[in-house]
Amino acid sequence: MFGTQMFQLCEYGFVRSPKEFAKAYGRMVGSGKKEDLQRGMLEYQKGPIPTSLLRLEPKLEKIAVGNFKRLLRFMSDRPREEVMRDGQLIIDGAMNNVGLRDEVYCQVIKQLIKNYD
Repeated sequence: MFGTQMFQLCEYGFVRSPKEFAKAYGRMVGSGKKEDLQRGMLEYQKGPIPTSLLRLEPKLEKIAVGNFKRLLRFMSDRPREEVMRDGQLIIDGAMNNVGLRDEVYCQVIKQLIKNYD
């Protein structure tokens, strides 16, 4: 009944463009790597992100980047003592800050797309 096109995350109006996302990596990467970053913007990645997935105000952008680091630890295969605390901080941040709710959702979806673990 519903095609998958209807649910494409990149069609959501507040999502950064792949070029904008890759540009946030700055001069750290070459042009070939930037193309890979653009293609993989909304797919699983092992390392941190340089900016939020959504267009947010600068203060929230910084919080979103920190949140993604927590999400990486929370979804890690390696057991850690702080995992439950990380999970709670992610949820608390989303509950207490309306501006972060969609970002948290997008980050979780990102980490589920093409995650073969």
